[in-house]
Formats: sequence, C-alpha cells, structure tokens
Amino acid sequence: MATAFTMPVLRELFTNHELLHREAHQPTSVPDGVRSVGILGGGTAGWLMALALKTRVPWLEVTLIEAPDLPIIGVGEATVPSLVAFLHHYLELDVLDFTREVRPTWKQGIRFEWGQPGDYVFQAPFDWEVNGVGLLGAMAEEQNVSAFTLQGHLMAQGTTPILETNGELQSFLPILAFAYHLDNPSLVAFLEKTAAELEVRHLRAEVVEVETASVEGDDDPHVKRLVTRDGATIERDFYVDCSGFGSFLLEKALGARFESYASSLFTDRALAFQAPHHGRPMPYTTATTMDAGWCWTIPMRDSDHHGYVYASAHLSDDAALAELKKRWPEAEGERLVRFRSGRHDRAWIGNVFAVGNAYGFVEPLESTGLMMIQRAVTDLVRAFPIGPHSQAMRGFLNRSIGRDWDRLRWFLAAHFKFNAKLDTPFWRDCRAEVDVAGIEGALELYRALGPLSLLPRAMRNSVKDEVGVFFYGLHGLDTILLGQRVPHAPVAREPRERWIARRALAAEFASRGLPYAEALEAIEAHPEWLVQVVSHPSGWVAKMAEFI
Repeated sequence: MATAFTMPVLRELFTNHELLHREAHQPTSVPDGVRSVGILGGGTAGWLMALALKTRVPWLEVTLIEAPDLPIIGVGEATVPSLVAFLHHYLELDVLDFTREVRPTWKQGIRFEWGQPGDYVFQAPFDWEVNGVGLLGAMAEEQNVSAFTLQGHLMAQGTTPILETNGELQSFLPILAFAYHLDNPSLVAFLEKTAAELEVRHLRAEVVEVETASVEGDDDPHVKRLVTRDGATIERDFYVDCSGFGSFLLEKALGARFESYASSLFTDRALAFQAPHHGRPMPYTTATTMDAGWCWTIPMRDSDHHGYVYASAHLSDDAALAELKKRWPEAEGERLVRFRSGRHDRAWIGNVFAVGNAYGFVEPLESTGLMMIQRAVTDLVRAFPIGPHSQAMRGFLNRSIGRDWDRLRWFLAAHFKFNAKLDTPFWRDCRAEVDVAGIEGALELYRALGPLSLLPRAMRNSVKDEVGVFFYGLHGLDTILLGQRVPHAPVAREPRERWIARRALAAEFASRGLPYAEALEAIEAHPEWLVQVVSHPSGWVAKMAEFI
C-alpha cells in the first residue's frame, strides 16, 4: 500500500532526529573526567558559577573557596536583559523570592548625557532591534535618535510599561525587555544562600600558594593543589578562577599573558558613591559625561548609586572627588576602585578556567560586567563532561571568548571616540587618539551607506558576524553612532506622515505609563505580573532563554 504523504509523515523527513537525540542524551561523565570543581573567589562571579554547575551538572562536587572576612564592594550594578533569562530560566531562581530578597529595580535602557554640547541627551533603549518608530525618521524630525522606539518614549517620560486606563492597570512587561539594577551585597547574599541549599561546599580559607604540575599529553600546566595560610591543602580535578583583578590562578600561577585595551579605553579608576533620589527613582541607568570620564547613576529603591569612572592620567583622585561633589553635593560613602582594561590571552589553561575580572575587564560603560560573567559561565557548563578529550573544546573556547571580548572593546571605544559633549583635555585626547581599528570597516560602511541595522539582510548578517557584540549587535552600535550624531550619507526614508503617526502612538502609550515608584507599588499588589514575565511562553524572557 502506498504511503500517504501527509504533513505528519513528511515531518519525519524534515526533522533532524540525530541532533535531537544527541542533545537529549549528552553523556554525564567520561573516563578520567572531572568530578570535582574548586572555585577560587566568591562575589557574583564565583556564586553564579557555583549555582550554574550544581543546577546544570548536578553530579559534580562543587566547592567555593574564599578568604574569610573579604569585603564585598557594595555598589549598585546595572545589567542587560539576558541576565533576567539567565537567572530565572537557566539557574531556575524563583522570581518572587529574588525580588523580595534582592530588591532589584528595573532598567529599560541607558540615558546618555553624551555626544553633543549643552543639555543634549539621547536614549539607548532595549527594544532597539524592533526599531518600531524609526531611526531615520527620528534623526530627520528631531535630530535625536531617542524617539525611534516605544521604550525610548517610556524612558524620555520616565514611565514604565504598566498603563493606567480608565482606572484599571494593565501590564505590558512580557513584551518590553528590561534588565535589573542590583545591589551587589544583597545579590551575593541571595546567591550564597541558594548555593548552600544546592549543597555547594563553602570553605573560608585564604589561599597563599598554588602547586602546579605537568600532565602527560597536555602542553598546558595544571594546578595540582591549593595551599592555605594555615597549611591545609585543597585538591580538586578542575578549578575556576574567580579571584578578581589579581587573577591568582590564571595569571599568577599559570602565566597567562595580559593584553591591554588601554589604547582604546583610557579610564582606569572609579569613585563609587551614593546620593539620594528623594523618592523618584528612574527606570533606566544614566551615563553622564564628566571632565575626565563619565559617571553612572543606578537608581536603587532607597538611593541612587553612582560611580565616577575616570582616567588617572588626566585627573587626580582628589580632583575627581571635588568634581563629583560639585555635581552631587549630597554624595556620601565614596570608595575608590582601581582597574585595568584588557583581557588575558587565554581563559582556559590546563585545568583552570577564569571567569569575570580574573580573565578580563573593559570598563563599566554599557553594563557588560555581569553579561560577560554569564557568557563565561554558560560556556564552561556547555564544555562538560570535561576530560582528556577536552583540549579541542579548550582551544575553541579560548578563541571565541577572546573574540567576544575584543568586539566589546571596539564597541565601547566608539562611545569615547565620537563624544563631543565636553572640550576638556581628556575628551580631546579621546577624539584624537582612541583606537577603533577593529570596527573601522564597519564605520566606513556606516558613513557611506547609513545605519548598519538597515543594510540589506545578507550584508547586515555579514557585518554582524564581523563586529556584532552579544546582545548589542548592530542596532546597539547604530544607536551609539546616531546618538553622537556621527554623520553618514543621506538615506531614503518612508513618507514623513507615517513616522509622525507612529511617534504620536508611542508618545500616547508612554504618557499613560506609571512612573517607576508607582509601578513598584503596583507590582507589590500584583506579583503575578512578575511570574508572567518569566513564564510567558512567547514573552521576551522565554525567547532570550533560548540563546543562553
């Protein structure tokens, strides 16, 4: 009897069954493979790594080692929307518990006090990829990129996607991506408590010595054991270096080479502080141009967390403090953080993998710190099971991680190269000397053909493969270039009245949104809205989770 080729039958021939089988039957271990992991260092990097390993590779024995009484840098931290999916889908953290204990605030994007002299500002919202109102129309009609998306209008009015209509509230949170503003100590405390529930072992010990050894068939050195100040030894199959800028395992013990980004990113210090917001938190991060760098404003529930990021070659610590005090007279709790911009030549050497500042750091602009930790964590988890066969995976990850960090370097460099807000020695040097070699080809295309995100599809995909940063992509780069009014050749646009109509629609939506302080109260009355954000099958969180 002849087969009836119905759609269910044909679907059998248009499905990659072997791939589905392989993904569903990944081996959990290999002979002579890694069974125990020691994480050196706590903080967000260490505890996120521990949680990911126990959640995704539950048969592993995971131990986190950190020095006793090591202080946590108590600053607010801004993030990107992918972290919401990472926390609540990948790590399976309950959104209501997280909100109650960590008390995050929402971030719809970044308001840049940047680009042009005077009181000029522009918005970089998270729905830039939609371009729902229109880049070209915004630049033609308002000479400012801010009005090109619905979320850009919400940011401009300081409102949220919780609307009030005829006395009734309606949440649009599942369709407009947001990120978290986080208080670092509260976040770390929550992660540590959750890790304990998953039986992550926590050792309070100061590691003072690392014993290394060679392994037959592997050119890389390996860490054999850690020695603590009291003479005890800690021996594990594999180690994750979360020791921060000191890079105790990757650089100091195994000799990874540090590659500086200083020719592109001139800043090397940050003065963190707090100031009151008088009950008016904004639903976005603000980046304010300063004499020798810039200042972040991260609104938390009780106050704004700030940080003046500056170049010590252009400004002394005392002068930086005086400048921020002049701008924020109520500033208090100042803390100085020194950093270097760059990455190591490898993230994975032998049986050591570095996460966070132990591998690299760019600078705080664009809130990429936790994003890159998230990327590193998921990269390592995907490498399991790890064993003698893993050298090819090690080489692949070293290349791909290095490429991701280099792309981030060039993306951030564009923020400094074209910022004409102030005419100070620092900013004159930035405009003249910041190295943007890695995106020079993309900049030439932008100048000749207009916004990169509006190029023909095939060309757009090729350019994205070359320079696109995870999450930000070409839309993020376009927003920064247009926001700073970097010129490009004229580009044909649609009839003006269409753009005007969409702008009016977006402005009306934003005008009905609740201010953030009122939105917080509404969420407390409707916690199911937060559950809906992370569980809605077609919402933005679920879609982002597919790419983690």
